[in-house]
Amino acid sequence: MKKNIALVILIIMALVMFGCSSDEKKYFENNPSSSSDSSSSWLLELGALTRVPVLFGVGDKYYKPATPIGSSLYWINTITGSATLIGDIGYEVEGIAYDAITNKLYGITSSLLRHVVGSQLIEIDMATGAGSLIGSITPGEDYFSNPTFNALGTLYAVNNSSNRLCTINLTTAEADCFGNAEAAYKIEDDLGPLNLKDRGLAFDNIDVLHLIVPGLVKDLVKAEYKDDASSGGASVYTYDADHLKFDYQRTIHGLPYNMAPNGDFDHLTGLYWGLDSLDAVFVGHDANVTGTDDLSGKNLLVIDINNGILMQTIPTIGNLYAITFGYLDASTLIKMGLNDLTDFLCPNNPQ
Repeated sequence: MKKNIALVILIIMALVMFGCSSDEKKYFENNPSSSSDSSSSWLLELGALTRVPVLFGVGDKYYKPATPIGSSLYWINTITGSATLIGDIGYEVEGIAYDAITNKLYGITSSLLRHVVGSQLIEIDMATGAGSLIGSITPGEDYFSNPTFNALGTLYAVNNSSNRLCTINLTTAEADCFGNAEAAYKIEDDLGPLNLKDRGLAFDNIDVLHLIVPGLVKDLVKAEYKDDASSGGASVYTYDADHLKFDYQRTIHGLPYNMAPNGDFDHLTGLYWGLDSLDAVFVGHDANVTGTDDLSGKNLLVIDINNGILMQTIPTIGNLYAITFGYLDASTLIKMGLNDLTDFLCPNNPQ
């Protein structure tokens, strides 16, 4: 084992020192404005090989109504937007979240994506992408989305059936939702009607829970986006745990479609990363729509949430549905093997 770890360290440090075999200019991972003419800062910290920061992504395969064929797990390069396929998950995954306490990746399946009742909680192998079922999230007929972990390792998600914020037990998959259907607390009471599929929910690097609500809503009848007069941009809210409600903070203008859904905060920089849409065009995951999906044109959005500024737009693979930041430890890197590790550190152009 010690020899394997030492080998991985040597491989990583060699790639840092000599770079990838390409004529393209290199850049720091997780820092779009820096070049690696001097080595990437996070790679230089790998002398002890603790954990390597990485952006995970879930890419759904072409959707076929009533035919669940599963999602795939990717590493997403935060400079180029290119994706390295890890493997098939075996489940249709709505969202993913990384638990820094246990160094595990989790996913939620949801009837938002296909004809199922309720949602399931799964654990995802970060080296192979394979999903393992933990259990159906209870209440069983409710469906959940937007999973995210706080700093203490508690998993939060939105109950879309009652539109409430919940925590989910990682062993039993039981959901504990705040308030009840008759109570004053509902996300929709504070924010008005929401497009459930297109919002973002994530803890930032000081453990504040943010909710990002799209300023556009999707008209399912006309198959087009229309303005939400109450917003005009993506609205940012933070969660007030004492009063069980979300408080408005600011509006972010200039986002494509006025939304940044299914994203996560980069805990190294404090910036929020989201997607410009969940479906590049109107079709995609809607169960009543048939035909071939046009999955071109998806972008990563790098946002300074505190100042309400879009920092950067990065083209990525069109079938990307959710992203989260996590870490790869020594054992996971060893399981990957040399070829996968090289692909991760020296990715190709966006696929």
